[in-house]
Amino acid sequence: FGSRGSRNPHLAFQRLTASLVMSGSFARLAVVIAASMLVVGADALQPAAPSERVSYTGYDNYCVSRMGEDLTQDMGHHTTGGQAECEALCDARNGCTAFEWYEAGWYDGHKCFLVVDPKPAQRGCRGALWRDAKCFVRNTAK
Repeated sequence: FGSRGSRNPHLAFQRLTASLVMSGSFARLAVVIAASMLVVGADALQPAAPSERVSYTGYDNYCVSRMGEDLTQDMGHHTTGGQAECEALCDARNGCTAFEWYEAGWYDGHKCFLVVDPKPAQRGCRGALWRDAKCFVRNTAK
């Protein structure tokens, strides 16, 4: 979703897994995830190692790199568990360095967007507030 609007080819997969979670079809969800790992590789989804403590630092506005660059996000997630669920999604996504939260909703009503840019998120943008964006940067300490 970089630059506030690009496309991601994995939207159908995200919608399928979200619908399976919402419907309680966890056995089907396990099959879909297992099949996707065969296609994209097992490193696409890996939770933080148990020895790591994961926390997040919150900032106003959308997430940016150390140089202030807007970062690529995924296509977003419909969440019923609030920011805690969004945080768990980031924890489970390899390469997720932050998540953006839009309480009022944004693209397709999503509130949760995972920052998946090769450049790590460092802080929230210092410019004018974009929508009601909140950036939560992942901090990992062993």
